[in-house]
Amino acid sequence: MITLPTSLLSLLLLCASCTTQRTEVSTKYGRLSGFAEDYNGATVRTFLGVPFAKPPTGELRFLPPVEPESWAGVRDATTFGPACPQDGMYLPGFAEPFARVDRVWSEDCLYMNVYAPGRSSSAQDPLAVMVYIHGGGWQVGEGTNNGTQLAAEENVIVVTFNYRLGVFGFLGTGDHHAPGNVGLLDQTQAIRWVRENIDNFGGDVNRITIFGLSAGGMAVSLHLLSPLNSGLFHRAITQSGSPFTPGFLGTKESALADARQLAESLGCDGSSGAATEDVVSCLKSRTAQDVLTTSSAVQSASHIAFTPIVDGTFLPASPEEIFAEGSVEARDYILGVTSMEGGIVLYNDLNEKIVSEDTFQEHLEYTMGTYNTNLVQITHAAKFEYLSNATASPRDLQMDFMRMYGDWLFVAPTTRMAREFASAGNPTYLYNFDHVTSFFDHPWIGGASHAEENYYLWPSDVSDMMTEQEKCLRP
Repeated sequence: MITLPTSLLSLLLLCASCTTQRTEVSTKYGRLSGFAEDYNGATVRTFLGVPFAKPPTGELRFLPPVEPESWAGVRDATTFGPACPQDGMYLPGFAEPFARVDRVWSEDCLYMNVYAPGRSSSAQDPLAVMVYIHGGGWQVGEGTNNGTQLAAEENVIVVTFNYRLGVFGFLGTGDHHAPGNVGLLDQTQAIRWVRENIDNFGGDVNRITIFGLSAGGMAVSLHLLSPLNSGLFHRAITQSGSPFTPGFLGTKESALADARQLAESLGCDGSSGAATEDVVSCLKSRTAQDVLTTSSAVQSASHIAFTPIVDGTFLPASPEEIFAEGSVEARDYILGVTSMEGGIVLYNDLNEKIVSEDTFQEHLEYTMGTYNTNLVQITHAAKFEYLSNATASPRDLQMDFMRMYGDWLFVAPTTRMAREFASAGNPTYLYNFDHVTSFFDHPWIGGASHAEENYYLWPSDVSDMMTEQEKCLRP
């Protein structure tokens, strides 16, 4: 599962019977005009498409976000901004795109959305703030989750936003021409915008919680380790994400190699002798569509390109080194997984190809390809641990593979993060979500698949399919 269908359509469906009216708020950049609506007796003020950085276009492509410009008059904030450029999502072990997406996108995409219970100032007791970072493997997704219900039912301010993805968010040359991690820096800029402006929406600047799912969860965990976020937020919630997730944290060297390969594929000089300034300049001269489409040529089953790196700035060292140095800022932390994370492979036909011990071994080697220095030993150990028996049915073999994949990509990394963060003296709480959704297409897996808890956080087109008990799990 990549993202839930919680776009503008969901917002309209949720509030089809709501009474709406215009409402305004001031920010340090100018006034916004949004809309207020009643939801189950509570008023929620909504401001959509709020710019939190300059459009990262032209010479700003591949560079850190720049503070937005102020505007005169009142800016309309009643429609979402466009999604960031995206095409397909890759996961470790998948030689082809795990999923394709079809969204209207633009490089001018750094916009946020604020859902605030009906108070126009912080004169009363300010409200807690929840800032959501969407998932999608660092390659797809958008921040259009509808926060109306969560804001109304829990009396909190909810913020969602876009950040640059894939090649536009994570291409890096290891220097100032394209430092890498600008997608993460977009997130930091959004959190900083919230810290500086949310009091005008009735928010408490001392009670900001960031939370996210999958890659969004990994992002949350990386923000916990980054010195650039000092003082910007106070609590964090990670859903199925960890800085120890294999395959998604690279180095400056690997990022530069990917950038050079992309440049060559686009007809630029990406050779080792080409100056990085020239490489980046040539990449900036290509259309966004060409850059996006060609970036898929850099992907492989054992290497996911254009993801976060240890850049020495946002992430000064590897997560292991940061924890060893004891330089983690104290914050409260909740993190967890679902009971069958590996169910994510059901959204790709790879799982259906596992019909024998030989095909189990083949796909195990694909998945573990990132460990090519000791691949034989690791695949042997994984096969010993997870394979039921050599004569198991295809369904049993597929279950074995899902258990292995979920443990490898989500459960073990999350458990390690919980242990490391708690060992640093921080209040840490670990959860396991195990409810099997009644309308899930594959109930035979016997557990909650990856991202399944998101059905209960955000309204979607499946809300009417929930049982009465399941509706009780929602805010």
